[in-house]
Amino acid sequence: MEHTFFLKLADQDDDAVALENDFDNFIDKFTDVVAKKFPEGFPTREFLNWYSTLSFVNIGDDDDFELIVKDCYPLFVCRCNSSLLCDEDILKMFPKCHFIYREDNKRRYSKTKYLCINDKDFLTGEVKKFLQTDVSNDIKFNTLVSYIQALYGENLRRVISDGNTVKFRLTSSYVDSVMSAIDDVGMTDSVTVERTEGFISISI
Repeated sequence: MEHTFFLKLADQDDDAVALENDFDNFIDKFTDVVAKKFPEGFPTREFLNWYSTLSFVNIGDDDDFELIVKDCYPLFVCRCNSSLLCDEDILKMFPKCHFIYREDNKRRYSKTKYLCINDKDFLTGEVKKFLQTDVSNDIKFNTLVSYIQALYGENLRRVISDGNTVKFRLTSSYVDSVMSAIDDVGMTDSVTVERTEGFISISI
């Protein structure tokens, strides 16, 4: 009986290894499919709409990918809490992106992971092109804020946001960089920027 019991345990171990290998193969194929289906190199709205329809991704308490600025295209900043995909898998699907980590205002002492476009020239060009389309001022403002977060996310902390005003805490060395970023996408005349010690406020 003992011999039979240990044989069954060994079979279960083999089954577990086989399942793990099957899962790894599935993820490899899935990431290949995504990279071909969405060749932009970053998670677009189309990707999120498609991904949210897949039944197998509904594992865990959080959305795997959450759109931060819901009316923007392309997607500049994406909260990422995938229960199935490791960082390597995600970056394989989106080679134009990198991860940043920021403090979570809702959960003290924890940091939230975000996926951001890492090619500044590409990002600036896409944002500027989008801002020239016929969209509302609110959307333009949210796009600008999202763009700044994508560029300097780990060095900024949003402390106030009321819809029309966003206030960031940042070191003085980044103030000029943020001002330059606003100018790069042609929004200098569309927003009001106030600089105080350690803070920058952007309002529309």
